Amino acid sequence: WNAALPEAADPVDVAAVIKCFLFCLPEPLLTFELFHEVRDARSSIDDMRNVLKKLPNANYSTLEYVTALLLRVSQKSSLNK
Repeated sequence: WNAALPEAADPVDVAAVIKCFLFCLPEPLLTFELFHEVRDARSSIDDMRNVLKKLPNANYSTLEYVTALLLRVSQKSSLNK
């Protein structure tokens, strides 16, 4: 959760690697099968939680890490624009 980048790592390069990883997945994290359920659950946190519980464990864990990363990025928006 608190992994630090090596000093020589460019955050833009790290973002590009993450983007490439997500793009190259054979199926989206939210899966094709659950697409309509996710779309329909957007207005209710409880409904969304129930849909997310249906995700395969690997998808759920990856989604959890990605959203945690996005939260950290947004918390530093004054620095990273």
